[in-house]
Amino acid sequence: MANKKFDYSNDMIQGDVPQDENDNKEILRHQRLEQRNNALANEFRDLKPEIGRAYNQLCNLVEKSRVLSETILNLLELLKTALPVRLTDEDKKALQDELHGIADHAVTKIRKERERVENDIHRDTSRIFLTPATFWCIVMAIIILTSFFACTMVANEYFIHSDLLGKLVVYTAAALFFCIVAVILVCHKLNQ
Repeated sequence: MANKKFDYSNDMIQGDVPQDENDNKEILRHQRLEQRNNALANEFRDLKPEIGRAYNQLCNLVEKSRVLSETILNLLELLKTALPVRLTDEDKKALQDELHGIADHAVTKIRKERERVENDIHRDTSRIFLTPATFWCIVMAIIILTSFFACTMVANEYFIHSDLLGKLVVYTAAALFFCIVAVILVCHKLNQ
């Protein structure tokens, strides 16, 4: 029984789907994954300055609170050693309450900044991101549909001989011309 060999070649056959279709599906899947990864990388690249700015502000707040705590500790040491002033328990309690108030204020500022950054990040999750190529394909589809509409109007005007249809054809052709010029100008600006 230990010498029995198994042949799995029948299990490896993939039904009615040819190998080329599987390769094409795999290539398409890899392309979609690449596009999604590129879109995510671009989004991270766009968010990177905001994250860096929030991080720098947070570091500044932490540094200021550290300097403030060191200053207060130095002041407390001076009060203990150099000055003959003695603090009562009430004064110590008031000083501690003031220190706690300053620390609470710093913590509140840090939390507000963190919430603001979280809201900025979560605001972007509800957006639909289009690649520039997709956007321009949509624009071109609209222009093509408009030109088809214009051709239909020209054909109707040819058969009906209506002045209203003639004016409509002229206005649509002018609008189509301006749209095409605008798309060309925007594409030219984006390429520069």
